[in-house]
Amino acid sequence: MPFDTESFLHGEVKSSFDTEYVPVPDGEYTATVGEKLKLRTQKNKETGETQYVLDVPWILDDPNGIVAKATGLTRNQAKQGIFLELDSKGVPIREKGHNIQFGKFLDAIGLNKPGGKFSSFPGKIARVKVTTSMSGGKQYSNIIDVANLSKKA
Repeated sequence: MPFDTESFLHGEVKSSFDTEYVPVPDGEYTATVGEKLKLRTQKNKETGETQYVLDVPWILDDPNGIVAKATGLTRNQAKQGIFLELDSKGVPIREKGHNIQFGKFLDAIGLNKPGGKFSSFPGKIARVKVTTSMSGGKQYSNIIDVANLSKKA
C-alpha cells in the first residue's frame, strides 16, 4: 500500500499512540550489528571533559518469537554504548588497560586483529547480553557485554 501524504496530513488522531519504549527481555542473544552506527560526544559531568561514545545498534535474532511476543515488534534491537579513549590525534589508544570495551566488541565480531576495517562493522554477528536500565523514568534495553559466537557474553 503506497503512503498517501495528503490523506495523512489531512487525517486526525483517532486513538492514542504508544509513548513508551517496550524493553527487550533481559538475556543473551545472537545479534547482528546494524547499519546505523553513531559516534557522539558528551561532557563528563564530573570533569567537564569531552567523552567519545560509539553507539552500536544490535538487531536481535528471535527464532522462537519470544522477544517479538514481549515487545509487539517483529524487529527488535538494543544499543551498545562504547566509550572510546582517544589520543591527541583522535586515534583510539591501543595501550594495555585502554579501550577494553572496544577491544571486546572487535574481538566479538572477529576484527580485533591487524587488517580489521572499522567500515565492516555492519552485518557482523556475535553473542550479546541485554539488560534493562532506567533513564529519566523510562526503560531502555542496553547491551552490557558481547562475545564471539563460540563464547558466552
